[in-house]
Amino acid sequence: MDDDTDTFKQLVQGTAFVFVGNIVGLGATFLTRIIAANQLAPSGYGLVVLGASIINIVSIGVLLGLPAALGQRLPRVDDKPGLFRDTLLIAMPLATATALVLGLYADTVSALLNEPGFTPVLVVFAVSLPFFVLMKLVVAGFRGLESALGRVVVQNLGHQGLKAVGVIGFALLGLGPLVIAIGWAGAFVLAGLSGLVYLHIRTNLVAGARWRVRPDPVRTRSILSFSLPLVLSSGVVLMLQYGDNFLLAYFRNSNAVGIYDAAYTLGRTLLIFLATFKFLFVPMISRLHEAEDRSEMGQLYRLVTKWVVFVTFPVFFVFVLFPTTSLELLFRTEYTVGSTALVVLSIGFFVHILMGLNAGALVAMGYSKAILYGNIMSFGSNVALNLVLIPEFGLVGAALASAGSYTVMNGFYQYNLVRFGRINPFPKSVLLPLGSSFVLFGIPSVMYGSVISSTLPRFFGFISFFGVLYLGLIVTFGFDADDIDFILSAVDQTPIPTAPVRSILEALNRK
Repeated sequence: MDDDTDTFKQLVQGTAFVFVGNIVGLGATFLTRIIAANQLAPSGYGLVVLGASIINIVSIGVLLGLPAALGQRLPRVDDKPGLFRDTLLIAMPLATATALVLGLYADTVSALLNEPGFTPVLVVFAVSLPFFVLMKLVVAGFRGLESALGRVVVQNLGHQGLKAVGVIGFALLGLGPLVIAIGWAGAFVLAGLSGLVYLHIRTNLVAGARWRVRPDPVRTRSILSFSLPLVLSSGVVLMLQYGDNFLLAYFRNSNAVGIYDAAYTLGRTLLIFLATFKFLFVPMISRLHEAEDRSEMGQLYRLVTKWVVFVTFPVFFVFVLFPTTSLELLFRTEYTVGSTALVVLSIGFFVHILMGLNAGALVAMGYSKAILYGNIMSFGSNVALNLVLIPEFGLVGAALASAGSYTVMNGFYQYNLVRFGRINPFPKSVLLPLGSSFVLFGIPSVMYGSVISSTLPRFFGFISFFGVLYLGLIVTFGFDADDIDFILSAVDQTPIPTAPVRSILEALNRK
């Protein structure tokens, strides 16, 4: 148990930084999108979202799966600066060339989407592509070194913070989509450059490398043999996130893109805790796998999954049972059209959460090709479902396509996780608290939802009551001995003394 305790402490200590960073980053991202969406018409907001979506999608082919390779390889190699150098030398020339092509053919893309006002917005985002790629590689470098602080500084404070300042500032001045796009893309530029400087100050990945014009050919082949199968994996994840926007723009218009993005942005908040643990989970699982400690791998996986599910469920409950109220609290009335899409997306995201960090575990264990094969099916189902459902059902069709593809993807990941890692991923201790919550609160919410959400005091009163009883259900039915060390490791990161907390937890465990 001592080894388990050390692992849990290391994970929670690292994720404490990441969690704070994620909260800051999530808050900045929310403010950015909410204020931009409320200051612009849905069609104008949709143009900005399309520009950001293109950069994220194009970066898949430019990055070649290299960020995942850095996260997996850096803990295992001696020449860490050389590995980081070669990833930069592979990706940056490709990013520059791609940005040039994208800018030159911006008119063609705009015509394809039937959005003539999109051309200048796309040119602005194209200029930022190399810096976006640089930022991704810098964050991956910090991740491979298990530096949670570096990731928080570059991604959360740098990228998301700067984007919030630029976009919110321009939006509040009443400026149009093009200027807001400049604020959005400008954050990529500043975060990439400042992130590289910070990486140089905090590590030897930059200064310790023997810089050259071309990457080492032997290392390049080794890196790409691992990373290239992950290109489609990364592509599937980003296509699930951004691909719907393209087809919505093609079959409908930028107005539909803006409304759908509001629902998608809100639904994705369910993934914040999963993303928080993922940052350090991958290198830890990689190290445990190298030591052939399958028992601790499985225990760590189930414990992380259990607590991510517990913490996420109340938010999922609100989004599914009160989608219109959730959207209305944050966006203009026009965006409540996306309430059904929010329900569907939330269900898809929660299924993803229930399955845990399966993709990260497979990457950490070196089974990138298994991810490739599963994602071919997922990618195909996503495209097929979008093409069939969006023309008929619009926003809801796009949501159904994303949720269905997430289910296909996670099902294949789980099969391979059991097959290769012999990890039983699903903690059974979550079933009773979640099931009891649905029975006690789900049925009244469905029957009297309009009454509950008729006034804000009534709505928040019901949610608070649910939260208190839900916590009691977790303590009564979902708590066991392994949770004590996990929770105490989290308490260690706060000013709260651990001795009385341990006494309470041990008393609860003897219930």
